[in-house]
Amino acid sequence: MNDKELGLDVFEMADDEEIKRIAADCPASPEEKERMFKLSQKIYNERTNESNEAHADEVSGVEQYKKPIWHKIVSAAAALALVAGLGAGGYMLARNKGADNHFASGENSQVQEAAESNYPFGSLENERVRMTCSAIAPAVVELTPEKVTELANLLEKLPWEEVEEEIEPDGERDLIFFYNNDDPYMLEVSADGTIRYYKNYRGAFEPRVYKSDGVLYRFLHTIELNPDEFIYDNYPQDLDDICTKVWIYEIANNGTEIELPNFTAMNIELTKEQLRDRGLNYQVKKVENTEIQPNYVIKTEPEAGTKLKQGDTVTLYVSLGADATGTVTVDDYVGKMVDDAAIMAGYREFSVLTYEVPSDEPQGTVVEQYPKAGDQALPKTVVYFFLSKGEYTAGEITYRFITPEGINGRYSIDIIWTNSDGKAETEGAGVVIEPEAPVVFERIAGEGSGLKATAVITNLNNDKKAELGHYIFDFDKGNYIIEDEDIEEAFEAIK
Repeated sequence: MNDKELGLDVFEMADDEEIKRIAADCPASPEEKERMFKLSQKIYNERTNESNEAHADEVSGVEQYKKPIWHKIVSAAAALALVAGLGAGGYMLARNKGADNHFASGENSQVQEAAESNYPFGSLENERVRMTCSAIAPAVVELTPEKVTELANLLEKLPWEEVEEEIEPDGERDLIFFYNNDDPYMLEVSADGTIRYYKNYRGAFEPRVYKSDGVLYRFLHTIELNPDEFIYDNYPQDLDDICTKVWIYEIANNGTEIELPNFTAMNIELTKEQLRDRGLNYQVKKVENTEIQPNYVIKTEPEAGTKLKQGDTVTLYVSLGADATGTVTVDDYVGKMVDDAAIMAGYREFSVLTYEVPSDEPQGTVVEQYPKAGDQALPKTVVYFFLSKGEYTAGEITYRFITPEGINGRYSIDIIWTNSDGKAETEGAGVVIEPEAPVVFERIAGEGSGLKATAVITNLNNDKKAELGHYIFDFDKGNYIIEDEDIEEAFEAIK
């Protein structure tokens, strides 16, 4: 197709005399012209979804997203020129009812002789097919089962002789999308008779090129297109794999009301994606807020639950944070499975590192995290998850912590606890060299439960000491409870 979309706005620059000349050259009968004009006007109304008041209120200095729209009503002569197929093969949206009979009786000897299927791209039984063309792009339509059967009969009878030399497509082009049991592909059908097979329209895949006499192209132009059945957002111009993406959305421009979801406290990028998927436009206003973390939605206008139509605009109020520093509140990931926790952390733009530790929690459960829930952190911060192995060794505890960033030097760590006999016991973790050991693990053997313990760190360069935290050890279950802990303050105290 030429630029993938034929818009009525091409006629905005033409003067009245030029429009009259175009209309006079239209080869259709007066009755057909009238029918074509009415359908063209309906297409225009469906695609714009705008009223005279659509741009009365503009919010300056804010991010906006809108689909391409046409900005003035095109005259009857211009609409006739579009649908009548003047120039490089514009699409016939209003057709003679008897056009299909041309193909039912056999238009071309090229498709009459074959008794068995020649189609090289698999079975067409129970296939789903969508198509688009310059007159309706970026919309697509899904063919009825009856039309799919007619199309399959035609495709199976074509000779499908592959052309070795490169042939540049000439004239208008239509795209046919085949679902193929979730292994989609596409045929690009040109007015010059060439057919191109693609698995990835804009990827590295080299198309296979076939030459025909144009019978497939002419068949496609017998299909009546009803604007009420147009599916929008299925032909994203900025995506690499159109063959796949064309099947993602199911949004038809049929006037159906869309209920606006509640996006409060949702990540702004996820919110934008969901609005686009629903065929809604948006604009973003960023404001300071003490309750919602940065880059998350505070509220929408209109509010959640409002009934909207495709093409309506939603204003998103997005938090800059209380002081606009860009820090993010760390969620509580403890108790969640690692996959779920990692997705949540990704919404905050955190990176994730995981370590397994003994625990009787289900394997893969987050049993400890750093930074802790409620702490403030910048996007791109590394969040550490300690995950349950799903088992533990009775009589052994794995003590661990994350060393603060920017720490250098040699340190020793001692764990002191009171055993079940009331006697103090001590176990050292040896020498810790920073920044080579960002995560510290120390296995401690003992007996009993409910034992109070203290971890002490010593800077071996100056012999300064500080308490890392206080804990309750349970050797019977192989774990411990943190009563209080401040790793950063301890390292700061022994500088």
